[in-house]
Amino acid sequence: MPADPKQINERMNITNQIESWIKNGLRDNKSIILMGDLNADPEKLDKIINSNSNKKIEDKYKIILSLRSLGMFDSQTGINQGYNQT
Repeated sequence: MPADPKQINERMNITNQIESWIKNGLRDNKSIILMGDLNADPEKLDKIINSNSNKKIEDKYKIILSLRSLGMFDSQTGINQGYNQT
């Protein structure tokens, strides 16, 4: 996923294509695994959402919101719980 904020159109096209593939896969009863660097930190998104502020959610987080709405989740979160990085 492009990180440059100026590439909003490309990010939106990629997000829409990923959504389409996931919806088609789910409709066909497929198991879906999405891997890659989305250049959007879900923890930062959660902080924005939970802050109850009127801060606008940046478009780079649309992919995370979209994936969550499709029932996808970050499996790494569960794996890393309780892990203390030194």
